[in-house]
Amino acid sequence: MNSGDLPGVDGRVAPAVAAPAGGMPRSMPYIIAAEFTERISYYAIQAILVIFMTTQMLARDGTPDPMTESEAIAYYHWFVSISMFLPLVGALLADGIWGKYLTILALSGMYSLGHAALAFDETRVGLTIGLGLIAIGAGALKSCVPAMLGDQFTKDQAPMLTRVYSWYFWILNLGSFISTLATPLLLEHFGPRVAFGVPCLLMTASTVVFWLGRRRYVIVPPSGYAKLAQLFSWQSIRELRVLGIVSLLIVPPVGVLYITNSAMVLQATHLNLHWAGFNWLPAQVFVFNPIFCLVLIPVLPTMVYPAIGRLVRLTPLRKIGAGAFFAMLGLLLLIWLQLRIDAGAHPSVGWHVLIIGIFIVSELLMHITATEYAYRVAPVRLRSVAMSFRPMTIALGNAFIALTTVFVSSGGEGTAPGVPYYVFFLVIVAISSVLYMMYCARLPAADAAL
Repeated sequence: MNSGDLPGVDGRVAPAVAAPAGGMPRSMPYIIAAEFTERISYYAIQAILVIFMTTQMLARDGTPDPMTESEAIAYYHWFVSISMFLPLVGALLADGIWGKYLTILALSGMYSLGHAALAFDETRVGLTIGLGLIAIGAGALKSCVPAMLGDQFTKDQAPMLTRVYSWYFWILNLGSFISTLATPLLLEHFGPRVAFGVPCLLMTASTVVFWLGRRRYVIVPPSGYAKLAQLFSWQSIRELRVLGIVSLLIVPPVGVLYITNSAMVLQATHLNLHWAGFNWLPAQVFVFNPIFCLVLIPVLPTMVYPAIGRLVRLTPLRKIGAGAFFAMLGLLLLIWLQLRIDAGAHPSVGWHVLIIGIFIVSELLMHITATEYAYRVAPVRLRSVAMSFRPMTIALGNAFIALTTVFVSSGGEGTAPGVPYYVFFLVIVAISSVLYMMYCARLPAADAAL
């Protein structure tokens, strides 16, 4: 170790400037700024992807070549599914081979190239290459960046982590808010080259900012293949069995929550988009997702949960079950809206705002609680693997949506999702919820009460 280096927790080595005594690590601005711009670029793609695929896609000769609506929905959910599957791969790559810093830097460059492919090639080839590179980059960064952020803190600075992760989450939602509001306007007024080009510039800036902080980071070396192999032994599988089954049973309701950026965007094209004094674009309504998150995250644990807890004991497994109920409630409202649309009416887009709020309650009950439950039931040596169950559940949920969309969309010829589409998912979510309750009822008291 050089005399200018400081040892961190577990033998970490970093420049002396990385962790000033009594203050915030000086590497924080680089990590937070890089992640903020990366999230804006990612959510920008999500916001306009379905509208682009169904209205502005071109063939190689420059003629229009839009996807059918059901094809676009399936494509979107495959993209999200792959993005959410790859955090596990990124974590293994970072922990076993390259380390977090090199993994983030290398895959950020790949990420930027994906944005460039979308900006300069408006065909299906450009779409496939671009989304593939973005999925690899975004998926790997999803597991590495939060972990590297935590690595910057010594044991004495550990109390700061709660505040830092709170700000981290708020910044991610702020990025989602900005991109969801602005990117549809870029697509509407300037076309796909600008709408995809701006996220490309932002992701490039993110990569440069992250690289500029290279001399200030605490670097935790990779653990190597031997330690990774221990994580996937039969003993580890047995220890995570209950968590794995619970995660599989909530795949359908978790997947349904992600139709807000696909099927609901297309349904919004048939709604009255003048609401609350504004004329909304169909893809802009998702902006209420981060708004509801920022409002409900502090409200649920400080006000709602304590009030309900006076009447009934709220265990993590019960919260997850309640989340599935809210997912079914949102689907019922979507069925009602679709019935009105089919009858020739144009309901207010305000109903979509209500449904998004219901889905966010469902998401917070299932996602955050599932993360808490995973941390509680997993042995210390398996907690990193257990934390990957949440994105894996999201990945399987989106794969489920993608696989079934083509078969259950009304009309059978790529038309927009209709009543049978939403009814199908309502039935599947109801069945999975019943199976979930039956399984939880059979768990030992110690597991069920966690």
